Amino acid sequence: MRYIDEFLKLRCASDVIKYVFPINNPSKEITEAMSIRKILRKITLAKPDYYTVIDLCAGNCLLSILVAFTLPVKEVIAIDKRKLTKDFSKIRKFHYIEANINDSSIESILINSKNNHGLIITAIHPCKELAVRTVNLYNNYADILILIPCCVGQMKNFDQSLSVIKDRYLIWGLFLKSLCKGNTKLLRDTKCISPKNLILVADKNGQR
Repeated sequence: MRYIDEFLKLRCASDVIKYVFPINNPSKEITEAMSIRKILRKITLAKPDYYTVIDLCAGNCLLSILVAFTLPVKEVIAIDKRKLTKDFSKIRKFHYIEANINDSSIESILINSKNNHGLIITAIHPCKELAVRTVNLYNNYADILILIPCCVGQMKNFDQSLSVIKDRYLIWGLFLKSLCKGNTKLLRDTKCISPKNLILVADKNGQR
């Protein structure tokens, strides 16, 4: 429960919970968000106020609100197809946009958000083809991707050498990794208590 303890020690913890309540599975969702925040923290501290973070399939916005409260980012934009009626106006540098990830409007949002700054796409558990869509948006518009994949989708041009791996979720993660431009890493964060705890990190800034 290390991530839970770290979250509860944050001065903003109660404020974050207030904005995202109710949470279906608090321990699981908090550890997922803290897992990505750990990676984002190193990136954003190296370049304060440089990156805009776009959180796709944001759900209740736990990750994006946590980032807005605790990390030195230029802006955080949470995007989800659900209509949220909460008043987020008091959260600095945070915006919520109701949109479907498959809509063409997403491209415009990403283009406008970059504006000569760095752009990071995050996503927790986009399901099946939504993960592929997330990777494609990163490839076309963003600098960095941090993705926790979920349910296994269709794997076109599947590398048959991976068929010896029994863990279908791991194969899915490796497939998504193969689609990404730039330097890529696939990590398993055991401190994230979700059974789907692979983290795909891709960074085009390191591409030769």
